Amino acid sequence: ASFQENNNLKQLHLQSNLITSIPMNIFGKLPKLELFNAFSNKIASLPASSGANINDSSLKTLSLYNNLIPTIAGTFLHPLQSLETLDLHNNVITDFPTFSNSQNSLKDLYLQSNKISSLQTGFLGNLPKLVNLWLDHNLIDTVASDTNIEEINDLQHLFLHYNKITLIPGSLFRNMKKLITFNAYSNLIASFPDNLEFPPDSDLQYFNIFHNNIIGGIPEDIFQNTSKLIYFQAYRNKIDKYPENLGLGAGSVLNLIYLQNNLLTYLPGKMLENHTKLEYLYLQHN
Repeated sequence: ASFQENNNLKQLHLQSNLITSIPMNIFGKLPKLELFNAFSNKIASLPASSGANINDSSLKTLSLYNNLIPTIAGTFLHPLQSLETLDLHNNVITDFPTFSNSQNSLKDLYLQSNKISSLQTGFLGNLPKLVNLWLDHNLIDTVASDTNIEEINDLQHLFLHYNKITLIPGSLFRNMKKLITFNAYSNLIASFPDNLEFPPDSDLQYFNIFHNNIIGGIPEDIFQNTSKLIYFQAYRNKIDKYPENLGLGAGSVLNLIYLQNNLLTYLPGKMLENHTKLEYLYLQHN
């Protein structure tokens, strides 16, 4: 096609067609391309090479969602050093893509609604600027402590809901000062970690871990260093004890607690005194 040799094209929209494949080296012949949309097609494979020049690629947004892609080669992605948004959601991807250290511009990574079953060691080590990570609606059963998610200092939103995760390591959060939202609801998590290792003055506001298999009590001071927490949702578990102190400190701004549909038999006498900003407290069906 003639557009494959164009030095001026900045956007290419091919979505909602019946495309089954993308030509080899397509981005090498479109050096000024910034946005490529080919979502909602029938693409079943990607070429081994995108053809982009690692020193001259302008591509910032690559949208290939709603296709039939089972894998994406590192050699296809590595030259795309200006890439900021990669959207691969609703495909049939089984393995996490391999990223190189040239991809330090990527901010938004959409991998939800695929068939990813595990997060390999160090799988995010080359994405230091990632802000938003969608991994929900997959088949993930383990979040290992050495996945390198904890090394992404700029991460603000981490979505792991609707998977098969059984354990969240507390160390996962140790460098995530900027994390605002953590979603791990609708998994198979059996217990809280003893300590969520958030760094001092964490930005965490939303912690959603409802609809799991959590048994036992909420650990004391579990939210130490997270004084900005607004929403804590842990309903539809088997939690039987609320702690004397969540660890939020005197300046707590906690506004909403959802703990309905658990096995709570005891609440500390100073629960409301510790949460002076609390407006919504759900404790029914315990």
